[in-house]
Amino acid sequence: MRDRVDNADRAIGNAELKIEQQQTMIDDLKTQNADLVRAISVFKTQLEEAVAIAVESVQKDMRVKHGVLKAKNKQLADLVVDQKAEKQMLITQVETLDARLASLEDAVGI
Repeated sequence: MRDRVDNADRAIGNAELKIEQQQTMIDDLKTQNADLVRAISVFKTQLEEAVAIAVESVQKDMRVKHGVLKAKNKQLADLVVDQKAEKQMLITQVETLDARLASLEDAVGI
């Protein structure tokens, strides 16, 4: 009977030792988890700041390019208007020259 009691006491001692070891491991894992949560939070903040800076840079670039495109578009529109006016002037000159040529042909008899 005494052996059984001693065996039970040793088993209880071993179980308590194992529980203490596992509790220590759990405490270490909780500490590591808290450290990881803080590190992830810092990384997330840094990433959000970097993304915000990149977005602002792209937006600024797009605003500048949009301004340049609007200016080019205005130049091209003005050029089209000028070319249409020049086309009309050339048509008028051609019609005038055609009338003169017809007049000269009539005068010469061709």
